[in-house]
Amino acid sequence: MKNDFDLDVLYSLENNDLPTARSNAMNIIQTNMNGTKKSVVNRLIFDINKAKSSKEVCRIMWYTYLSGHGLGVIDSEWKRIYYGK
Repeated sequence: MKNDFDLDVLYSLENNDLPTARSNAMNIIQTNMNGTKKSVVNRLIFDINKAKSSKEVCRIMWYTYLSGHGLGVIDSEWKRIYYGK
């Protein structure tokens, strides 16, 4: 993962309406997830499309950002879902 996430976009996700939050999240994924396993990217896209609120999209993207910077929780449910670890 390249992890050059635009932090301003991450901070604004929860304040956007749901379609805008989803669109912004997809743009982040498409431009920053090069080298990430296809199954992880597909799961992120699935979960973002399934999200019921912009706050949920924001949460998913912050967890992705933190995990990509080595700040994820070892053996967390989130890691097991996305990475199978």
